[in-house]
Amino acid sequence: MAQHNKILRMTTVNISELVKGNEELQSQLWNDYTGLQVASRDLTAAINELRLAAAKVSIAQGTRDIHMSQFMTTAAKVSDKVAMEPNWLPPFTNKEGDLVLESPFTQRDQRVAARVAHHNLNRAASQAAEDIGDDNEMFDGGEGDEDDNNPRDHFGF
Repeated sequence: MAQHNKILRMTTVNISELVKGNEELQSQLWNDYTGLQVASRDLTAAINELRLAAAKVSIAQGTRDIHMSQFMTTAAKVSDKVAMEPNWLPPFTNKEGDLVLESPFTQRDQRVAARVAHHNLNRAASQAAEDIGDDNEMFDGGEGDEDDNNPRDHFGF
């Protein structure tokens, strides 16, 4: 039979033994223990209700995602814009009752924003170089970058 080394041991205190003969303390401890048991059952029931509610939310979200995907798949069959753009808000109906999709920040918008940001950064770097009296070598990309300020050259547009 294998022997187990006990590195950690459980510390145990027998409270009933310590209060033997003291009816008042025994009664108070049992009342407190009963209250703790009821509270533990109530906590477990609340946790289970919360788990069930979370599962229902997850199921509802999944069902909504399935219907959104089905709607977008059908809409992509009739619109090249919808077929090419992955970023769409959920559909809605306008005042006329038509189904409408909106894309608040399309991939094209992202490209334009990146170009503008790059252009502004390049301009700020050039201004900083001028302000410190540098000949702009630090910001040069090497030979042949005379048109470095034109973001179209960097992105192939």
